[in-house]
Amino acid sequence: MTQEEIEKELALFDQNFPKNIIPYEKKENKDLKPKSDDKMKKNHKGSSNGFKENKNVLRDIFLKEIDIEHTFAIINSKEMAKFVGLFAHLSYWLVFGHVNPIELDSVSKKQIFVQLYEVLMEFSANTKVRILI
Repeated sequence: MTQEEIEKELALFDQNFPKNIIPYEKKENKDLKPKSDDKMKKNHKGSSNGFKENKNVLRDIFLKEIDIEHTFAIINSKEMAKFVGLFAHLSYWLVFGHVNPIELDSVSKKQIFVQLYEVLMEFSANTKVRILI
């Protein structure tokens, strides 16, 4: 699979992913406090303040629409296609390389790993939430 084919598959993923299932604040909402998900319900039993949260709470909404757009822009980037290709290539050689009559030497595997790490660091440099590596 070539990098161009991976880019096409990632673009299809972006088009077909149901983004409306992700809870996030719309652009026009200026409130900075996290909002509770629609599943959040309170009743008058239990805690010291007279309210007890329902156990069916999914999560607080802390994403903004720009975060979702930025994430899908990263998914559609050439760097992501390169990362997916390198990851698939390295995974193949690490898992199935022993059954292939011509094995990839350890230096080549290390070079692929270094390239993966460089792409990952590019993602980290371009995002506001840093990857913990």
